[in-house]
Amino acid sequence: MASAQEIVEDALQRIGRHDANASASPADLALGLRVLNRMISGWAADGLATADQSLEAKIVSGDPEIEVESTSKLAVGMLVIGTGIPSGTAIESIDSPTQITLTQPASTTATVTLNFTPLPFDASLEEGVIALLALKLTPYFGMQPDDILLAEAEEGRRRIEAAFLTVPLAQLDLAILRTPSQITRGDE
Repeated sequence: MASAQEIVEDALQRIGRHDANASASPADLALGLRVLNRMISGWAADGLATADQSLEAKIVSGDPEIEVESTSKLAVGMLVIGTGIPSGTAIESIDSPTQITLTQPASTTATVTLNFTPLPFDASLEEGVIALLALKLTPYFGMQPDDILLAEAEEGRRRIEAAFLTVPLAQLDLAILRTPSQITRGDE
């Protein structure tokens, strides 16, 4: 399973920002993490339940170390979303059963609820996330996506929707007492 940084590096490589033998620039990595964070955050509006870890946390302005209820379901590289957390912030290290260090310091002091994305994603979804991120990154670098990237991103979106789409339960309309097949000629 790839970390958020590895997904960003792979997406940047996919669009030709660096080759396999070189690292992405810090600026490109930071941009990629911000775009990845926004992309995953936006999935909730589309009915994709990907932010499955919500934890109360104590954050201190200027400090990347935060205290959480439990680190048992967290992993290095998970994106962190919430009040007082800069966009694109991820877990840099897990220091104890109740403390983590973030890639960026908090911007406020408070007790807040933070959402942690399920990165690293299951390996079957990684290529789709990489393709979707690569597609989202192309305009930032003045590029046009090729047909292969468009097809890979579409397939990735389909797989992610299959894994995370939440559909509200249908509500029964109590005004419907019988279906049309139950109506006989005499009832019309």
